[in-house]
Amino acid sequence: MTNLELSVSEGVRRIVLRRPPLNILTIDLMRELASALGAVEAGDRAVILSGAGKHFSAGADVGEHLPPKGSEMMAALDELFRALLSVPVPTLAAVRGACLGAGFELALGCDLIVAAETARFGVPEIRLGVFAPIACALLPDSMAGAIARDLLFTGRELSGKEAGACGLASRIAPEAELDAAAESLARHLGSLSVRALRTCKKGLGSGAADRVSAAIRLYRETTLQSPDAIEGLTAFLEKRSPVWKE
Repeated sequence: MTNLELSVSEGVRRIVLRRPPLNILTIDLMRELASALGAVEAGDRAVILSGAGKHFSAGADVGEHLPPKGSEMMAALDELFRALLSVPVPTLAAVRGACLGAGFELALGCDLIVAAETARFGVPEIRLGVFAPIACALLPDSMAGAIARDLLFTGRELSGKEAGACGLASRIAPEAELDAAAESLARHLGSLSVRALRTCKKGLGSGAADRVSAAIRLYRETTLQSPDAIEGLTAFLEKRSPVWKE
């Protein structure tokens, strides 16, 4: 697995995205990550997901959203989130820098977010003529509905401090202390009854995977190949303002 760094110690499994500088999620990386998440073993008590370098992930590869790769990307995204939401133990996203688009959705799919004060959270998809399907399914469960709709409709960003204030992130730390904060939380979880944690997670996650798949299906059926989606994504790649058809 060339895009991931994997390690396990004392019951904590660590998965690090390694596609610097922004850890962009390609189809191949989504599949690798799904495989790594599916390899969580009985002895694992927590999983920490993070990004190498200065950023968690700035999102999915925009070029792979366009034909002929778009349908394949959405299938890989569905596979990834089915794997993530099926991990039987608590998952933690340790977030620094950019956490945007599909990168933000990846963090949302984790049970807990530990964020650096300087992290940036957002789903800018709406500015590209598309929407963030997984965020639509999961974000309202993570914060007040009005704030969730604001982020989804406008594409604006939240700082790490704001993410903590609105309940999106459970722990906030100075950037230099982020990794230690995530490790401390993971080790605390590891000291608890794994049976109780797994059962608690099962109760909390009921229906989430189906909601995510339904949102991805809606995206594929209504948005993936729409004229405005193709225009918005193409304009982004060409570094120009989009000209909307609708």
